Amino acid sequence: MNRVLYIASFFPPSGGAGVQRSLKFVKLLPSLGFQPTVLTGPVRAGRWTPQDDTLLREVPSDVSVVRAEPGQAAGEEGRIQAMLKSGEAILRDEPHACLVVSMSPFPDARIASELSARTGLPWIADLRDPWALDEFQVYPSAWHRQQARRLMGRALQSAAVIIMNTPESARRFKEAFPHIRSRVVAITNGYDAADFAELIAPEHSD
Repeated sequence: MNRVLYIASFFPPSGGAGVQRSLKFVKLLPSLGFQPTVLTGPVRAGRWTPQDDTLLREVPSDVSVVRAEPGQAAGEEGRIQAMLKSGEAILRDEPHACLVVSMSPFPDARIASELSARTGLPWIADLRDPWALDEFQVYPSAWHRQQARRLMGRALQSAAVIIMNTPESARRFKEAFPHIRSRVVAITNGYDAADFAELIAPEHSD
């Protein structure tokens, strides 16, 4: 079974909307022949990431979860450096076939791209949100939006595959970045049938 380093800043027992997709990827990848190693950060309980220990039940027991601790380094740069250091240690200790990074936060593209450059492993970007293509994202001006698009294009330039979570966002990405459109695929969120296995269907009277 091929090992995959799965980079996700949000992972159980942190809860919230940003955790669900990564959790299901990690749960289901082994059935497709890929054994994930999860690289994440400290457990952060906040308004959008309430702690939910029940989610840990869905993490396979043989999946290693490594939490990078920023230590004395503060801020975004400290977090990224801690993730890079832990990621290098993981890849040094055991061979992996590729890297997958779940975004947002979007600066995490740098973690995957730098680890890829240092190791030669291909990396895959999984965008839970369309980043600078998000029409709901508010920018101070059209110039700021354009700058965000340029940053997005540069950050994803070296990705082997770019996954968008809807066909529409994949279409818009291909229009915005035609030079890397061949690497874009759409994988929708879908649902996990196991979540509904114990539900009892309601009875209907004629």
